Amino acid sequence: MSLTAKQIQMILDIDQQVKKTTSQGGDEIAILKSCAPFLMGDFFNKVLRASSKDLTPYYEKYSGFYQLMEILETLAGNIADGSIPVPK
Repeated sequence: MSLTAKQIQMILDIDQQVKKTTSQGGDEIAILKSCAPFLMGDFFNKVLRASSKDLTPYYEKYSGFYQLMEILETLAGNIADGSIPVPK
């Protein structure tokens, strides 16, 4: 499945937001907070469901997008292994 124009635009917007946040000294938490509007909708889930083959060129080209995805992957792993408790 190739990405739609809307999905690609979201990747570009995320990339710009992450770069803006880090240029102002923001850490991983600041990145997550600044990108929260992108992460809250069903639309971002569709980007996440894209194959890694489809996303790889965007990871390579847009370092801010890649950085957010790495943060999310680490966060998911920490939740999965119990390092970050999740309320029941």
